[in-house]
Amino acid sequence: MSITSTLSLNAVQNIGTSYQLLVQQFAPLGAGSANFNFLLDTDKGKVALSIFEEQTTGEVNSMAKLLLWLEKHQFYTSRLLLTSHGKMTVRYGQKAVILKNYISGKTCSELTATMLEQVGSAMGQLHEIPVPEYLPTTNYYESPVFSKVIGLGIDIEYETWLEERTKFLEMFLSKEVPRGLIHGDIFADNLLFEKDKLKAIIDFEVACNYYKIFDIGMAIIGLCTEKDRIVLKKANALIRGYQQVRKLEYTEQQSLQEYAEMAAVKTSNWRFWRYRYYQPNPEMMYKYAEMVRLAKNIKAISKNTFISTIFN
Repeated sequence: MSITSTLSLNAVQNIGTSYQLLVQQFAPLGAGSANFNFLLDTDKGKVALSIFEEQTTGEVNSMAKLLLWLEKHQFYTSRLLLTSHGKMTVRYGQKAVILKNYISGKTCSELTATMLEQVGSAMGQLHEIPVPEYLPTTNYYESPVFSKVIGLGIDIEYETWLEERTKFLEMFLSKEVPRGLIHGDIFADNLLFEKDKLKAIIDFEVACNYYKIFDIGMAIIGLCTEKDRIVLKKANALIRGYQQVRKLEYTEQQSLQEYAEMAAVKTSNWRFWRYRYYQPNPEMMYKYAEMVRLAKNIKAISKNTFISTIFN
């Protein structure tokens, strides 16, 4: 039985007392892959509550510290609320819980060039923030847990392709590119807009100290596609906004195509692991195939076309 169906108003009110908040009512606010979110109406206004299903308390504390770090550096995202005793997290059963300010706004599945420029600019600002020492130096999607699906025989053709393409890209991807604080998962559902104005980039659960160009590659596959194909003009708008804040180095420009492909490959791996193996889901079981087609599309674009169109 899910947390959404079992969480009671009394339980939420008990959590609220740690923050000196009187919770009047609550409602689901959408679930991530490993957390549940709720909107609370309190005597001090609306707040958001997140219950983490899979992350350890240490991992949630690191994310909470990151939210405080981003606030210190004036990057607008969810603002962490501290308990009346100054704690960053509380517990709901065995799960870690945090409270954040509520940000009004909507997610948009189709972003205009103007919206993409704003996202690119915000990413540039994020990548200029110093990296706190507690962030992991490996990417969430690199976890060896996900690659264990290779050889299981669930989808032999896919598993063979995944192994071959991952090995090739890991061998030839440039590692001589700048690292920094990255979000790691900039898809449309992690962006809040008010009309066509970006309000916030949210959900920093997989943030890490990693290659900045990977973050851009992930944003391209998350925001600049249409029917499993990259729309280079959209990617151009994203990059245009980004470079208004931070200029990409030559090595980053030259390796962006491969990092975008790697982002698609890694995302397909995660989806396959999640929905075909770890938590089989009939409605999501073939979502990985979208990323396979996208990765193949990125690979098929000539290097000259990719670079000249995106960096025009």
